[in-house]
Parts: sequence; C-alpha cells; structure tokens
Amino acid sequence: MASINNNIRGKKLFKSGSSGQAASKGGDGEITVSSEKATELNALTDISEIFNDEALYQSNKFLLKQIEDLRLDVEELHAFIKDFMGTSSTKGASGSFDSGGKTTKTITVDKGVITQIK
Repeated sequence: MASINNNIRGKKLFKSGSSGQAASKGGDGEITVSSEKATELNALTDISEIFNDEALYQSNKFLLKQIEDLRLDVEELHAFIKDFMGTSSTKGASGSFDSGGKTTKTITVDKGVITQIK
C-alpha cells in the first residue's frame, strides 16, 4: 500500500534570494536565485519562444520532452484520482470495474476510504 505526500511541492526548483545574488544551493537543498531572476521566472507564461528559436529549441528539446512526459503523468494521475475518488473531498464516489471477465464489481469510496465493494 502506498501513501501520498501531503505537500506535493515540498522542494522548490528555486526560491528568491537577495538582489544580484548568484545562484547557490542552500543547506535545505533548495537553489536560491537573485530576486530579479525569481521575478522573471515567476512571470513566464509563454513557452513558444523556445519552439520558435531553433537554437533554444535544440538546446532544450530533451528538457521539453521530459516536461511533456511529466505533464502526461500528472494528467493520468488526475484522471485516476478523479475517477476513483470523485471531485470533492467531502463527497464519495463509486465506480465499476471488471474483475477478470467473470463479474463486474462496484466500489464505493467516501473521503478516500473504500466503504463498499459489491
């Protein structure tokens, strides 16, 4: 049985430091960048520049592929959790699955706990 971390963003990719500071790894394992770079990174909303600039694309294509793979994994996890537990943490959900072709089982979940299998 697995458990899920209650803080998905437990370790940031970067955090903001003082103005003009060089990037460095702190004792907490997080990378601190200058406040200017942090502000610039937080303001990014459009990745099209990387796709439109051939040099940027060539130097970042492997990272882009990894990001897309991660996005697909998160999409699959989201769909699984939504289907299994519903969209509300206070309401239950139920669903059916085929148990090897013999019978179909229905599972009822309430607040993340299986309350019934028929």
